[in-house]
Amino acid sequence: MMKIRLNHIVAGLAIAFMATGCSSVKKITGIGRENAVTATDKASQLPDQNGAEIPSTGLTPLQTETLLDKIIYGKWIIADAGGKAIPAPADDDTPERPYIVFDSMAVNPFLIKFYAYTGCNTVNGRMALTDGGKIAKAGEFASTLRLCPDAEHESAIIDALNTAARFRVEKVANNYLLYIYNSSDANTMVLRKNDMGFLDGAWNVTAIPPIEVKADDMPDPMQLVFDMTEKRLHGNTGCNVLNAQIKTDADKPNSIAIPDAITTRMACPNAGLEQQLLVALGKVASARQGKKGTVDLLDEAGNTVLTLSPANPTLD
Repeated sequence: MMKIRLNHIVAGLAIAFMATGCSSVKKITGIGRENAVTATDKASQLPDQNGAEIPSTGLTPLQTETLLDKIIYGKWIIADAGGKAIPAPADDDTPERPYIVFDSMAVNPFLIKFYAYTGCNTVNGRMALTDGGKIAKAGEFASTLRLCPDAEHESAIIDALNTAARFRVEKVANNYLLYIYNSSDANTMVLRKNDMGFLDGAWNVTAIPPIEVKADDMPDPMQLVFDMTEKRLHGNTGCNVLNAQIKTDADKPNSIAIPDAITTRMACPNAGLEQQLLVALGKVASARQGKKGTVDLLDEAGNTVLTLSPANPTLD
């Protein structure tokens, strides 16, 4: 695919504002962190998925494209708009939290499509993201026109998209934070994204602390297969087939919960070990990468309740 030079992209942008009415934008304070990466930081390469610092200035077009591919694309929860925090839903009956999905434009890698849910309406359009931490509206946005009296964040979200001029990205544990600023350098929106892709794939359960799980403890391997895109878990308890829905909380780094695993009901030797696996899964609140490619699943107190090893380890 032929790369398009950034200066051509920027010169061709049409920055037209969407009429959304007046919106007051406050500067957000207290959100800076020592490991934040801003548009004036010096760095030469992007991190791997295990998470070194994220650079911004001085990126080549190829590095900018890598930033898009590895980090920007995907679904982001809107945590703050116009200086006002947007809390997580109180329960399963609460309408979905506002979010934005960024996607690729195949012909031009520095133009990104987006689809946003404001809490009432959906907005879609294109943004240009270029080196030096620049982001800008590229063309008019399209929006549904529902009237929702309780959509208190909609105006601030649309205003932030219309006036976007600069961004910075920060990584905290396995969560990313994306900060959007306007041309006056006011922080107009904060987005959060769980990066739990390290869990994707098949894993053997090697420990249910303090018990070490051996290959011959059960008739079949005790195995878990994560699909973090679809938020699904399936696998084998060592005897029965297991399926579950995965839940995450964008406000909590490394968040993952597996509250209601369902299994088949075959009678199993060593059924006690199988039951301990199911109890442990119900306690899971977060995940972290361990040594030598392993993963630990932790409870709310930070105690390891399961240790996993790759079912198909790669050779170094």
